[in-house]
Amino acid sequence: MSLLLYIYYNADLLDIPKNQKLGLGFIDDITYSVEGSTDKGNIRKIRLILNKVKKWRVKHGVQFKPSKDVLVHFTRNHRQATEAVITINKVTIKPAKEAKYLGVICIINPIDNG
Repeated sequence: MSLLLYIYYNADLLDIPKNQKLGLGFIDDITYSVEGSTDKGNIRKIRLILNKVKKWRVKHGVQFKPSKDVLVHFTRNHRQATEAVITINKVTIKPAKEAKYLGVICIINPIDNG
């Protein structure tokens, strides 16, 4: 029963992103994604989402572990810049080359054509 209540309690976190953004989650593993043409533009979109998440967190008295935060830039164009960082609560998160979500590990390894 507590598992169902926990999922119901956190459901609002998945509704925060709107339009072309995506929120996925299971229990306490939540991920947000946005799409755009530049890494810096995507960071601006994610920052808007995270500001709403912060308001939700404060309202509900919930703590998140900053050590679990991961930033990943995906692109089909390996020449595209993917180095933009985000700062959350005075902690700067640099793009990672690997992310784990619900036990699945995604490794970002650009293809070198030259």
